[in-house]
Formats: sequence, C-alpha cells, structure tokens
Amino acid sequence: MSVHSDNKESPHLPKMDEAHEEIQIAEQPYTIFNSRAKKWIIAAVTVIACFSPLASNIYYPALNTLATDLHTSLSLMNLTLTSYMIIQAISPTIIATFSDVTGRRPAYFICFIVFIAANIGLALQSNYVALLLLRCLQSAGSSATGALANAVIADTVTSAERGSYIGYTFSGAFVGQSVGPVLGGILVYTVSWRWIFWFLAIFSGLLFIGFVLFIPETCRKIVGNGSFAPPRSRIFPQPVFSSSRTSSAPLTPRDGTRKGWGANFSILLLSLKICLLKEEGAILLYSGLIFASLAAVAAALPSQLSAQFKMNELQIGLCCIPMGVGSCGAAAVMGKLVNFNYHRHARLKGIVTDSHNDTDLHGFPIEAARLQVALPVLYLNCTLLVCYGWILQKAHSLGATLTFLFFLSFTATATFSVLSTLLIDLLSDKPGAAGAANNLTRCLLGAGSAAFILPLIQRIGVGWAYTVIAGLLTILSPIVWVILIYGQQWRRASQNS
Repeated sequence: MSVHSDNKESPHLPKMDEAHEEIQIAEQPYTIFNSRAKKWIIAAVTVIACFSPLASNIYYPALNTLATDLHTSLSLMNLTLTSYMIIQAISPTIIATFSDVTGRRPAYFICFIVFIAANIGLALQSNYVALLLLRCLQSAGSSATGALANAVIADTVTSAERGSYIGYTFSGAFVGQSVGPVLGGILVYTVSWRWIFWFLAIFSGLLFIGFVLFIPETCRKIVGNGSFAPPRSRIFPQPVFSSSRTSSAPLTPRDGTRKGWGANFSILLLSLKICLLKEEGAILLYSGLIFASLAAVAAALPSQLSAQFKMNELQIGLCCIPMGVGSCGAAAVMGKLVNFNYHRHARLKGIVTDSHNDTDLHGFPIEAARLQVALPVLYLNCTLLVCYGWILQKAHSLGATLTFLFFLSFTATATFSVLSTLLIDLLSDKPGAAGAANNLTRCLLGAGSAAFILPLIQRIGVGWAYTVIAGLLTILSPIVWVILIYGQQWRRASQNS
C-alpha cells in the first residue's frame, strides 16, 4: 500500500509570511499524489471514519445483557448512549480543528490511541461507572475521524472531483452504522458482549499499524501539495513506506507550524464560528436536518421491526443492511452526477478543469453546480419518508418496508453528501474546522431526533410521525433555494468586505 507521487523533482521552497498561511507552490499541481495514491489514502481514511458509527451501533444488541451483568437498569444503560452522542458532537470541534494546525497524522495518532485504550478498558471493566466513563472516552477517540476524512479529501482532491470522494466517505459512515448491529448481534449471541470491544480494539489496532506505515501527512498548511517535509517529531513519526513528497528538506520553525502556538490554538473555536456564518450556517442547518431525519428512521427501526414483525436482535440487525447498501449506492451515483454538473458549469464559463489543478471559485457558481443535483433528490426523500412511515405502520410487507428503507437511505445520504461537499468547497482552506462544524450540527440534531422519535410515534403513530418530519423538511427546504439563488452574491460581498 505504498503511496507514490507523479513528480520526482524538488520544487523551490517558498517563504511563508505566517504560520497559518497555506504553502503556495508556484506552477505546481494541486497535489503531487497520483490517482492511485489518492484512492489508497481516501480508502484508508474512509474505513477509519467507520469507527464512530460502528462503535455506536455495534453496542445496541448488548444493552439488555450488559444491564443484567452489571446489575443496572435499562434507563441507566441509555445514559451510555446519550453521553456517547454528546461527546460525539463536541470532540471533533477540538480534534479536527487541531489537525488544521498540527497536521492530520498527529490528530489521527491521538484518535487511534484513545480509541484503542478505551476499547481495551471496556472489554475488561465490570461496573457501570467504568462503562459510562469509558464509553465517553471511546466516543472522544472515534468521533473526529469523519471530519478528518473530509479534511484529507480537501487536502488531496480538487473541487472538480470532490463530490465523488466525499460521497464515498459518508457512505462508509453509514455502512458502519448498518453493519454494527449485525456484528454486535453475532458477537453477543456466539461469544459474549466483551468481544464487541475486543473486536473493535483489534480491528482499530491493525488499521493503526497500516496508517503509521503507509499514510503520509496531507495538511496543506504543513506540506503544501505534498512536496514538503513536515516538521520532524519524535512523538508523531512519518510513514516508513512512503515517497509522498519531492522535497527532502525539513520545514524550519518559520516555515512550519512551530511559530505562534498561542495564535494557532485560538482557532480551536473556529468550527463554532462557522455555524454563525450566513451561507455556511444555512448549509449546516439543513444538512443536519436531513441527517436527523435518517437518524430518526434508524433509531425507531429496531423497536418497530420487533413490534410489527416479531423479530429478534440478529434479524433486526440484518434488516439494517439495506440502509448501508443505499448509502453506498448514493455515493456511486450522486458523486458522478455532482461532478458532471460541475464540469457542465465550468464549460459554460469557459473554464478548463482537471484533477491536478483546483478551480478558483471566485465568480464560479459552485452553489448551482452542487445544489441543482441535490434539490430533486431532496424532495424525493421527503416523499419516500411519508410512504415509509405508512407502510411500516400497516405492516403489510417486510419486503416493501426494506425496499423503502433502501431508497430512503439513498436519497438522504445523497442530499447530505452534496450539501457537505458544498460546505468543503466554501471552506477548503480550513477543512478540519468545516468537518467539525458539520459533525457538531448533525450529531446534536441526530441525537435530538433519536431521542424524540419514539415518544412521537407513541403519541401519534409511526405514519404520522414520519409525515411530520417530512413536512418539516419540506417547509424548511426554501433554505436550500436561498443558498442556490443568493450564495454566490453572499460570497462576493464577504470577499469584498
């Protein structure tokens, strides 16, 4: 899995004016990584991004057994779910933005070490307090991996290709969410609940070894387009088997990130400020609502399948597979459509695009290039959500329920990934902070919808519950139209101010 570059010559090392200024490489491609290298890197970070949803969902089948073994109630066990989601929302705000300062590899090192240690502790613990605290630690170690994956994509992939790659990253997260209950059910049924955490520790440990050996630093503030050596560090060593850069000269303190650490860490709250920006905040709000609608479907699915079709935990886990398949399908189809529409707008503007040089988005209608694809799928998602709710309530056909589950996951993931791609386009100079802001809003809204959906179903029924959610998404959909119509104007005003 060695990473190779196309360029073999040493470029001139430019002078940097300040620590956070991106290294500019005159007449150099956007990245030195060739297509194969980029696919290896992004495939690796996509698998790593599965940690958080996998760790969250693999745990569900063990709740009843854990409550019995630890002599506690199911209501207290639910606190371990709530605490996990809270940390899942907060942790990326710090870690992913930290990666914009120090690099992606140091941030990944921290995530791996914390996650592996937490899983070993969870496998060995035997009381509720330890379980609660270690679940928080587990969430802290895993939750930033999705935001870091988006940051790596922004580092290595131009806006012309970005739609496909971000779609695959999000589909990987949903695959983890879908496969988790199946694995958890199998492990609890065949071995014991402790093996859930041993599996996570072993799996992440093997990935950690591969990451250390093969995956290079990509942060553009540290290595530019990959041509420059990151600062030497005894704590965070560079990959052993990688020829990812063309300059062997290490960055000096004035060229690297060792200057102005007090100023560097002042950007840790940047992801919170992003939520307050006009265009970016609107994108975050609506993409978070789309994610929350799918979280509401996933949260109620086990209880509804058990009540309507009398299924056990393993059967319920298997019924989650269509969600993962739908997400993967969305990545494959929507990524190509988004890239096609991007190139169409570029041709209309007379702009030549390629995978080696990024497009200057000043004057380019990036909002139209992205959202023209998302809007039809958005309204299809709302329609499918209503149909799914009433089909599930009538319980006429398991096949019909799973079919709608597939298409719901497809359309929700497609809409969410396109909106997230647009967010990265607008904030490509700070992708870690953008990913953290995205994670913050979707996790908080997702946690709220997951907690709210069952009481809502009990009060008005599953059909009306999902009709209400679809109605809310439809009523608020003008947010996306406003971004489409006024987004470019807002960007011009912001750049001129």
